[in-house]
Amino acid sequence: MRRSRRRITILALVAAGAMLVSAQPAGSIDGADLSPDLITKEPERFSLVTVSGELRLRFDNEVGNAHNGPLEIVSENIDSDCDGNGTIALGERIADQRIYADSNANGFFERGVDSGFTDVRAGCVAYHDSHGHIHYQDFASFALLDSDGQVVSSNPKVTFCIADVSRFRPSLLGSPSARFYTNCLGATQGLSVGWSDEYPYSVSGQHVVLNPNGVYVGNGNYCLVSIADPLDKLEEVNTTGTAESNNAASIVIRLRRNGKQVRAVKGSSCGGIGAESW
Repeated sequence: MRRSRRRITILALVAAGAMLVSAQPAGSIDGADLSPDLITKEPERFSLVTVSGELRLRFDNEVGNAHNGPLEIVSENIDSDCDGNGTIALGERIADQRIYADSNANGFFERGVDSGFTDVRAGCVAYHDSHGHIHYQDFASFALLDSDGQVVSSNPKVTFCIADVSRFRPSLLGSPSARFYTNCLGATQGLSVGWSDEYPYSVSGQHVVLNPNGVYVGNGNYCLVSIADPLDKLEEVNTTGTAESNNAASIVIRLRRNGKQVRAVKGSSCGGIGAESW
């Protein structure tokens, strides 16, 4: 398998109070391989709630696979200190991304036909107590930027059980009519061609805190950013020529009444991120 390795730099510099979304070349693989292309939908359906003194802005987040091969994550069968923090969490295991070869050279994935594959190290999985199944670590990150582009709040390590939820692009060749990746109870999870995974605002982790360290960020306009694969652990094809900028999506929100009211500006984008490619 031929693969060119390029990188995207999406750095959330929370300590320095800045966020950079760079246009450097992205992590990608040769288009001849049956590879995924992750795209992100702008956050939707906002909700405000206070939990243990934290004022949380909750929202839906959706990530889709818009290319000719599945995103497939396969974890090892033994717990280990995969993240190197000195502790072995329940279900913490090394994860690989399985990239299928186009065996019949028809340009799209056919399960049972395209059986050859290459496994590439892709980080870790771990058991998520609140959800009761295995999550892939660091699948998304969220950040709230002020009018100067400074990060005022972030949720940098959002984990997902990656599964087929909605068939958002049925016209893609190789998109199955029924869900294939249905749960995260075993060693394999992923996104089929043309399918997306949506986490609703009610699910734990789908938020940024509006009063970090007990101090409300203030009324006004903010930029809410969602990024898929923020640490560039996953191999993707670069189909757009824009350094995988489709991994990030954004929307302008307006906070009012000391955090008791939030409104999204329909059709907006911000933070140096173009309009979503959904």
